[in-house]
Amino acid sequence: MLPWDSEIRNCLAYLAVEKSHAPSTLILNEQCLRSFVPHLSPLIQKWSEIQTEDLERSLKELSKKRNSATIKKYVVALKHFFRYLKQAELISVDPTEPLEIPKLGRHLPETLTEIEVDRLLSIPFSPTPEGARDHAFLELLYSSGLRVHEMIGVSLESVDLTEKMIRVTGKGKKERLVPLGRRAIEALHHYLESARPKLAKPQSGSALFLTPLGTPLTRQQAWKMVQQSAKTAGITKPVYPHLLRHSFATHLLSHGADLRVIQEMLGHASLATTQIYTHIESQRLRSVHQKFHPRG
Repeated sequence: MLPWDSEIRNCLAYLAVEKSHAPSTLILNEQCLRSFVPHLSPLIQKWSEIQTEDLERSLKELSKKRNSATIKKYVVALKHFFRYLKQAELISVDPTEPLEIPKLGRHLPETLTEIEVDRLLSIPFSPTPEGARDHAFLELLYSSGLRVHEMIGVSLESVDLTEKMIRVTGKGKKERLVPLGRRAIEALHHYLESARPKLAKPQSGSALFLTPLGTPLTRQQAWKMVQQSAKTAGITKPVYPHLLRHSFATHLLSHGADLRVIQEMLGHASLATTQIYTHIESQRLRSVHQKFHPRG
């Protein structure tokens, strides 16, 4: 058993129950903590012996092999871990308090153009239940801007085609309502009427998107389907579910949507997170100006 093993497991349980951390966040924290342990001195066998200097030395060595984004993940995971230990009164001093979280340069997310989205959603889907499912999934993904884990968590009860709304449970188990577009409603109606009944099995439950085995669509299957659909559409850039979310927000903004409305639909806790899309739009406008203005 590695040092800290039971403490890491207890910390993850605490973050899941008390802090409502998403499963993906818990997995990332566990990976960071377990991969960080070997980089500490082999003489250190207990978390109670760890000093700030030990952490700084190990992080400095790691920074020679890892980029700033990865080091930031390590620091965040360590802070979660030692805050838990102090909260549980297992230590009296948190050695991560002096550690600064590395600041990363602003990274503007990639997006699809509106023409590329049209190509993606207009591919000849297979005339099978899976084809109808894939079409409905992609239409809903772009229409709502949901995260992939939110998409695969959508239930039959959360979709209201009459009211043209979907109820979503996002980060921190917070619920929000997101409107649905006409084409998404049409694709969902076709899937629910003609395809899902053929995929459903007695044990399927209420999951909206099902596999041929009647089990809920997984994150990995959703990624693979999106990538294959993009390949069929002839889109050469890497396409993944979150790219549709970025495209959803950027296209809404470019057509005049209010930033706070976009924030609400995306489920962002802070408007500052949503403001990244204003930089994308500003960048696009500058590009258009330089290309077409006679003195650009």
